[in-house]
Amino acid sequence: MAITAIETPTMRRVQMSYEEYLDFADDSQIVEWVEGETIIYMPPIYKHQDIVSFLGQLLDSFIRFFNLGTLILAPFEIKLWPDGPSREPDLVFIRRENLSKLTDERFEGGPDLIIEIISPGSVSEDRVRKFTQYEQAGVQEYWIVDPRPHQQQVDFYVLGEDNLYHAAP
Repeated sequence: MAITAIETPTMRRVQMSYEEYLDFADDSQIVEWVEGETIIYMPPIYKHQDIVSFLGQLLDSFIRFFNLGTLILAPFEIKLWPDGPSREPDLVFIRRENLSKLTDERFEGGPDLIIEIISPGSVSEDRVRKFTQYEQAGVQEYWIVDPRPHQQQVDFYVLGEDNLYHAAP
């Protein structure tokens, strides 16, 4: 494994192959693989986890009541396309019709809904890189929750017929 690392207070990037990433990643932290680089995220803060927990409980109750599919909370691998990035979104919804793409190890392709909670060090990753990758993978809806002081907002995007995200009210 190559030991080229770039660190910020909230994440560390290490050059490695996808196969090395699979050997390296475990279920105790969020680790993503993008273009030959593994991104190791530092543990999230309480507010982040509180929002994930709240949304998870709310959505899971709705999904189960109406038997719509399944909700998965991080860490869990989403392999967006073959030879493409491998992400671990905060929350992932998969419609019942798409459950065939779900294995014990990962989901293959773009799920129906991805929700990311922004952390201070993940703004560019969530709003730019992941936005573009989720759009390209055909993720039907992408929600970005930003709980940072003076930035508090939620943005909803829906994939249009043109395969581009459009802001939704």
